[in-house]
Amino acid sequence: MSAFSADNLREPLDCLMKLTKSQKVFSAVLGVALCALILDRAFDNSPPRARAAEMSDNLAATGSGSIQGAVTDNAPFGDDLGVRLRQLQSGLSGFPKVRDAFNPSPAWIVSAEDSGPTQRAITFQNSHRLRAIIESTGPAQAIVDDSLITVGQSLDGFRLVSITRSQATFLDHEVSVTLNLPNGSAIK
Repeated sequence: MSAFSADNLREPLDCLMKLTKSQKVFSAVLGVALCALILDRAFDNSPPRARAAEMSDNLAATGSGSIQGAVTDNAPFGDDLGVRLRQLQSGLSGFPKVRDAFNPSPAWIVSAEDSGPTQRAITFQNSHRLRAIIESTGPAQAIVDDSLITVGQSLDGFRLVSITRSQATFLDHEVSVTLNLPNGSAIK
C-alpha cells in the first residue's frame, strides 16, 4: 500500500470546496491574525513595564508631564487594578474634564422639584390640547393635538381611561388629568 495517493489528497480538497466564500474569507483573516499574534509574542522581548516607561517618556517629551508619575510607578504586577486606575486618575489632572460615558445625560435625569405626580399632571395638561371627540358605533375616540387616541392607549405616560361628549380623562398611576374641548362640541 502506498502512503501517498490521489485519494488522500481529495478528502481535504473536497472539505475545502464545501466552504462558502464568506467562510473561506473568515478563515483566511483568522489565520493571518493568528500568525500576527504568534509573531508578536515570539519577537517582542521587551517587558510590559519597559514599554510603559517608554510611553511615559514619549508623553513627557510632548509636554504632558503630569501623566509621567502615574505610568512609571514601580508597582508589582500583582497590584489591584483599582489601585492602579486611581493612581492613573490622579496623574491625569492636567487633562481637560471629560464626561463619564456611563453617567446619564442631564436631560434624562428628572430634577427633584419636577418629579412629583402633580407637577407631571400639570405639565401634561399644559402641553396637550383636546381638539375633538369622535363618537360612532364603535368606541369613542379623542383627537389630542394631532393624534387619534382610543380608550386604553397612552400619551406621554398617561393612559386614556374615559371619553365623554366634551372631555377626555387620562390616568397616570394615582393622578388623573381631564382635557376639555374648547367649545364643548363633539363630532358624530
